[in-house]
Amino acid sequence: MPSSHAMEKEASPELVASLKEALAAVLEVRPANPLIFLLAYFRRAAQPDSMEALAYLLNACPRSRGCFQENVYSTFVSLKRPKAETLQLQVCDSFLRILGAALPEEIMEGLLEQLRAGGSAVHFNEFNSVVEACIAANEALEGSNAGESALT
Repeated sequence: MPSSHAMEKEASPELVASLKEALAAVLEVRPANPLIFLLAYFRRAAQPDSMEALAYLLNACPRSRGCFQENVYSTFVSLKRPKAETLQLQVCDSFLRILGAALPEEIMEGLLEQLRAGGSAVHFNEFNSVVEACIAANEALEGSNAGESALT
């Protein structure tokens, strides 16, 4: 088996840099399933506007880590139009439905209603608040499902 130094010589510098960035992200986020995380990470690199990959990466990073706010901001930037300061409500709505797919419809509608009150454009602060609320609701739902499973 070739050494890692030999593989680095054979691999393109772009590939080596991408792999190093991906592994650094895994070490920073410490996702429950590193392979699925890497799949989403590379899918986002290949398709920057993949809402599914963006949603997975946001859910994979605990809200308590510094990388979470960076991920929220990079998601906002990825979803908005170039040079725009805001995100279109329709795009935000679609993304949040993916992010909160496991949530009951009433909770999802409540979160989306917060955004709709602001008109057709969503600013970063609004996006950040609703994303955090959505992920907190996801975590609460997972916790209650785990509690129910423990009781049965």
